[in-house]
Amino acid sequence: MSDPLEHYRTRRDFTRTNEPPAAVGVPAGSPRFVVQRHDARALHFDLRLEHDGVLLSWAVPKGVPLRGGDKRLAVQTEAHPLEYLSFAGTIPDGQYGAGRMSIWDSGSMTPIMMGDDEIKVQLHGAILDAEYHLVRTGEREWLLFRARVSGPGPDHPARRFRDLRPMLATGGSEPFDDDAWSFEIKWDGWRATILMTGDGCEIRSRSGRELTATFPRLADLRRGFDCQEAVLDGEICVLDPAGRSVFHDLQASNGPVTFVVFDLLYVDGRWIDGLPYEERRSLLRSVVVPGALDQLLLSDDVPGSGRALFDAVAASGGEGVIAKRRRSAYQSGARTDDWRKIKVRHELDGVICGYMPGDGGRRSTFGALIVGERREGALHYIGRVGSGFTDHGVRDLRRRLDRLVDPDCPFAQVPPDTKGAVWVRPVLECRVAYAEISPDGVMRAPVFIGLADHEPQERAEPVLDMSATELRVRDDGREVRLTNLQKVFWPREGITKGAVIDHYARCAPVLLPHLADRPLVMKRYPNGIDAPFFFQHAIPDTAPPWVRRETLAKSDDDITYAVVDSALALLWMANLGCIDLNPWHARVQSVDLADYVLFDLDPQDGIHFDTICEVALLINDALTAHGLRAHAKTSGSRGMHVLVPIQPTPHDTVRLFAQLIATQLTHARPDLVTIEMAKARRGTRVYIDTNQNGYGKTIASVYSIRPVPGATVSTPVSWDEVAGGIDPAIFTMAQVAVRIHDGTDLFAGVLLRDQDLAAVIEAM
Repeated sequence: MSDPLEHYRTRRDFTRTNEPPAAVGVPAGSPRFVVQRHDARALHFDLRLEHDGVLLSWAVPKGVPLRGGDKRLAVQTEAHPLEYLSFAGTIPDGQYGAGRMSIWDSGSMTPIMMGDDEIKVQLHGAILDAEYHLVRTGEREWLLFRARVSGPGPDHPARRFRDLRPMLATGGSEPFDDDAWSFEIKWDGWRATILMTGDGCEIRSRSGRELTATFPRLADLRRGFDCQEAVLDGEICVLDPAGRSVFHDLQASNGPVTFVVFDLLYVDGRWIDGLPYEERRSLLRSVVVPGALDQLLLSDDVPGSGRALFDAVAASGGEGVIAKRRRSAYQSGARTDDWRKIKVRHELDGVICGYMPGDGGRRSTFGALIVGERREGALHYIGRVGSGFTDHGVRDLRRRLDRLVDPDCPFAQVPPDTKGAVWVRPVLECRVAYAEISPDGVMRAPVFIGLADHEPQERAEPVLDMSATELRVRDDGREVRLTNLQKVFWPREGITKGAVIDHYARCAPVLLPHLADRPLVMKRYPNGIDAPFFFQHAIPDTAPPWVRRETLAKSDDDITYAVVDSALALLWMANLGCIDLNPWHARVQSVDLADYVLFDLDPQDGIHFDTICEVALLINDALTAHGLRAHAKTSGSRGMHVLVPIQPTPHDTVRLFAQLIATQLTHARPDLVTIEMAKARRGTRVYIDTNQNGYGKTIASVYSIRPVPGATVSTPVSWDEVAGGIDPAIFTMAQVAVRIHDGTDLFAGVLLRDQDLAAVIEAM
């Protein structure tokens, strides 16, 4: 008789792992089940059902469905011993399944059918109390869903979440102590609510505007919570080294953002906003995984002792304290006395009316802002603000003020001590902290906090005039005519041809180095993504004479290709309806030699992007073992590209190396990776396509918009982002504009062409 725990035993070193030993158990009473949250390389939930003395086990990437209609992929793994029903802990690095494991739900179960290809069980847990079915779809792949006989289950939280507005605090309170209250630090950032599900995170501002694409660092917070679904209330901040929130750094995108969470309103199928604050906080503390994510921080609360916390915040230079009545329910959008703001300093929103020139290190920016306040329809001078600026912030603000310079003073009378002032149109507001207002109406000890924008902007201003139907762009005697700018290319989203051209105008500084000297195959969508498209290799006869041309052999013919070597040429190509850009892997100077190795990850329908990320990480690990540096980008569609910059190398050698690495990974992880070209044979594995390496081959370049719903962009990502889990849907044109606004190109390393592939192959 075969040992059902053989695979479990052979995969583990029980001298190193703290998992229970492999022994077939004796059933005791009703069969049991457990669902464990497993934060391994890819976060998933493990469903385990007791049967014949062992636990039949499945890994469920998106978690066990809470409601009817949701069908989840469940990948069967090895059977586990019954002792695993109560196992929770951290599996050490280097061991199979290394990572933190906790119990999400458990209880008894009633078997209804336990077949080889179909299983039906009634689960009786604290969260899962319904009939569930498992149906085999492949060798190890199953579909898991809640049975119809158990009803629809809880409503999806999305609709109620989108109607939700944050609860607000009243102002003007003084510090106090009271055991009926809890006290928290007041964080200086942007208020946000977040819906977290197995599909990722949706972020909403205080007014309900979606901010998901604005904060890709917060795209998936699941690793930070011991739950499947949650609605969270908190503040998006940029923290300084002392852990204080710096509002201006947040506005200027100067530093990584952190979500400081302070309330839990919904968790795993249950809305809890009607519970008292102290109960919601207790539940929040129970689901936050301490230290799991750098971008997540649980805001501490101090029961009763408001004065001591206020003094500590004041001493550290913080903004203030929020007092919350411990028995209070959460009231969406309401400002009530159950929450109170206790500020260390006074604040106001003033109008920037001008600035005083700076000297020394501020000679090129400004010395102080001249600030006014609107009262009864007129501007009244309230002082000059010269402190509180960061170097980055003062330069950014000066650029904005330069566009607003006005020769006329906006005040009815020129304020005292403003000789030499530069006046601006009074349209920008700033938030200022101050000690008090003097008898003559001027702030004492004012400190600049930031511009008084209450919410972040989703994208920068367009480079081109987006209201025009036609434009002529000139540069150094050359001209390109941009036409039909208002033609809709994405009917569902209303995205126009002009938006495509504007994207490429914005990306030109970081994109052009990746197109330099490379022939381009034009894929033209003259009437948008829903209309027919066509490929065009040869440059059109109507192309301007200044567009670079290179004649190369392709198949049996010589073809003259376009080479994009300027921003104007880039706009010309986009104007032809080229939504994405498809350059060769070689340069015209050495067309028989590739200067990078490409691994194209192509998922089957239904594969979660976390799985794509896991495969990309495996490729990176394999390449690192050979001393090679690799760079990742989203394909802009459903997959991912991993590129390895190399010294120019023959295409056949490059393809052979890529095939060797891919083959090694299929042997190491046959459950996850395949090189099978036939889609019908891939199952739910990720296909590593190495055949895209070759003479005349192309892929969509970095920063290319893709002709897919949402107009997502092929975007470079760091390996830290890949390891943390990313959602390619967030990389829209607007989000890419934010990522590159300061000239940052995460793909610049691909341009180095500095690694000797021949030496690596020789050493293999």
